[in-house]
Amino acid sequence: MSVIGTPVRRREDYRFITGQGTYTDDINRPGQLYAYILRSPHANARITGIDTAAAASAPGVVAVYTGKDMAADEIGGLPCGWQIHSKDGSPMVEPPHPPLVTDRVRYVGQIGVVKFDDPQSLVREGSGLYSSSAAPVPAESSVVQGMIEGSNVQPVLELTRMMQTLRDFQAAQQVVDSQHEMSLDAINKIAKV
Repeated sequence: MSVIGTPVRRREDYRFITGQGTYTDDINRPGQLYAYILRSPHANARITGIDTAAAASAPGVVAVYTGKDMAADEIGGLPCGWQIHSKDGSPMVEPPHPPLVTDRVRYVGQIGVVKFDDPQSLVREGSGLYSSSAAPVPAESSVVQGMIEGSNVQPVLELTRMMQTLRDFQAAQQVVDSQHEMSLDAINKIAKV
């Protein structure tokens, strides 16, 4: 019997479709706080200021953090899931990735501010309590455009490594193309026999 097209019976679905699933929002612990996150609407922008004074002084707010607060407290960045190595054995260049924006937004939804409230707080959606300003910068949506000198992309790897990778892909494509041509030649020769 083929497994292709055979339905897979899932055991966990029943509790979800009957409303009996447990989600993190269903869990409550003593002393628990709620985090509210302000995300960037911009794909690329320079942060010119964030004022959290109103949010920090609101009733029930325990703490408000910005990227500059995290940097001042020497909170490290979010590491890559695993390190890979280049063909020459050198470790990958891992760019800094702070948990909160410090001076520049690099994608829509990047986290700018985190606010922690106690559960009894009436200040739930506190985005109106923040005052922030950003200078949007044109965003690049193409790797090729981002590699052009003078583009607005933050350099992550040296251009030489990026170009080497591009050359590697082009070489691989040439191998695939030549093998495809060889196989077509072989098919044509066999068909003539």
